[in-house]
Amino acid sequence: MTANGATDVTSQDLGNASHTGCVVGAIGGAINFFLDNKPGCTPPLSTASISVNTDIQFYPNPSADWIEFTNPSPLPIEIRTYSITGVLMQSINVTDQVKVDVSSWKEGIYLIQYFNGQRQITKKLIVKH
Repeated sequence: MTANGATDVTSQDLGNASHTGCVVGAIGGAINFFLDNKPGCTPPLSTASISVNTDIQFYPNPSADWIEFTNPSPLPIEIRTYSITGVLMQSINVTDQVKVDVSSWKEGIYLIQYFNGQRQITKKLIVKH
């Protein structure tokens, strides 16, 4: 192992005499191999960026009876729903999908609010019977 955490690889390790270099671990157990003529086996200066979709989706909008929330993120997200006057109607944690009954809510505009790990997002929901 080198000072930067990369693992030294020889041609015997790869089974191909024409390749020597470094192996650097990546997210999800993937392995990145890059050629380097030693010493120190320095990794590349940049890597592919990884982004996780954390935008909550909900439908139908407008809704009369129910609304379904879908969380594409692997992490649970707390969703708060407020009436237009600022009254908290509900607070739920969504890990995958959840269906919410809105049939007893008054017709009007509601605000769906959640934090996606980077910023707070507010979206509009219309309940119309």
